[in-house]
Amino acid sequence: MDQSLFKDILKARVYDVAKRTPMEQAPTLSSIWGNSIFIKREDLQPIFSFKIRGAYNRMVAIPKEERAKGVICASAGNHGQGVAMSARILGMPAWVVMPTTTPDIKIKAVARFGAEIVLAGDHYSQAYDHCLQLVEKLGAQMIHPFDDPLVIAGQQGWRSDVLRQRLADLEASGFGRWLNYVPRADIFALLQSAQALVFPSLYEGFGLPVLEGFASRIPVITSNTTSLPEVAGDAALMVDPESVEQIAEAMRRCIDGVSERPALVERGLEQAKRFTWQATAERTLAVYHSMLR
Repeated sequence: MDQSLFKDILKARVYDVAKRTPMEQAPTLSSIWGNSIFIKREDLQPIFSFKIRGAYNRMVAIPKEERAKGVICASAGNHGQGVAMSARILGMPAWVVMPTTTPDIKIKAVARFGAEIVLAGDHYSQAYDHCLQLVEKLGAQMIHPFDDPLVIAGQQGWRSDVLRQRLADLEASGFGRWLNYVPRADIFALLQSAQALVFPSLYEGFGLPVLEGFASRIPVITSNTTSLPEVAGDAALMVDPESVEQIAEAMRRCIDGVSERPALVERGLEQAKRFTWQATAERTLAVYHSMLR
């Protein structure tokens, strides 16, 4: 993931307005399908949809001196409500362009937040084209429903609320701390102060966190799956990422195993040296040369 987008996701201000909604089991569906089916209750949001998250996160980032120009969007309903509600909270004029075929209940849902409704076109694509014309005419800022990094960052992952709640529980119990976004310049100082890096990833394509741990001179615990065994070699303690017992035992070895720690650190430093950008470029070039022979 692009680092700037990752930073935006972690720093998103969606909970200025959005609620942390629960995951609730759906017993009837679970029974029908013979599985445990859960529903993310985004219908509990102020606009009964997750769309408030991305819209607000995009709009709160608009500098205050530019907000008087207002915002505009094309929507068949939910995104328009998100933009209209966010505009009212932030004190901005808002225009929402909706197809003429939009049900009256959705038009009223947007209008209740004070946005100006513009009906244009028989379907969304025509309303969107008209919206682009109004952007030039009004000078308002376009709030796209999905094709915008800050909107994407605001929507976040569908399980992010559950993860944040579990992390909050850990903090409250004194067993963990949620650091949010850590600037890249501070990562190595943070790692060097740790007893170990625990990285039980279920999927990892490159394994850069493992190499950062090695380079920081700390033991690393990581998964015995995907790309991680190749990246870690014999320099890390390998565990089944779904085994609590294996992860706990590896952590105990890192904390209590004073005699084992220096060897892990030394092997980690040697392994990290194999993955420099220069070495990677040379190996990639060698593969291209072999293909051309």
